[in-house]
Amino acid sequence: MIHWMWEGGNVTEARNVDALQDKDRALHEMIEALTAIQLGASAYRNWLAKGPAEAGQARQCLGDILDQTSRLQSVVEALLREEV
Repeated sequence: MIHWMWEGGNVTEARNVDALQDKDRALHEMIEALTAIQLGASAYRNWLAKGPAEAGQARQCLGDILDQTSRLQSVVEALLREEV
């Protein structure tokens, strides 16, 4: 959808509202990924503090952190290519 900007009865600017909404969604996805990374890192630290018996849980947290890091990287790369 194109949004037309009018100034003094003349069209002065056209911008793609859908593209702006896509970028907004991408930014929200980045925030969600960063929050998940932060929570995963905190959980990892907590599981490590409990000792070797909880190593499996700590490894799971690391896997979650890596998954969210990959998600974040994909969103940032798409934004840089202006695909969103």
